[in-house]
Amino acid sequence: YRNPQHRLRSRFLHLLAFLEIHFSHRVNGPDFLSGHQLDLLFEEWQYSWTPNVEGELISLSEKGSQHETIALNKLLAMEKQLAEQGQSRS
Repeated sequence: YRNPQHRLRSRFLHLLAFLEIHFSHRVNGPDFLSGHQLDLLFEEWQYSWTPNVEGELISLSEKGSQHETIALNKLLAMEKQLAEQGQSRS
């Protein structure tokens, strides 16, 4: 996390994971959501380009051209769904 390029790479891989593009998965590293292994400075990822990844990206392109915008729209939809279920912020 000390290198700006590494932080950008990490954000991109986390973004693809959130968008359910099965390009990579995190093997090891700090987990800021659960608070585990916060003393680690490095993440380990396994990644692989497959035809399935290409298909998922093509499907995702129907929702927009920027991954960040698609992720934001997904977050807003998740928030709306929680509100409809009565589980949103109190």
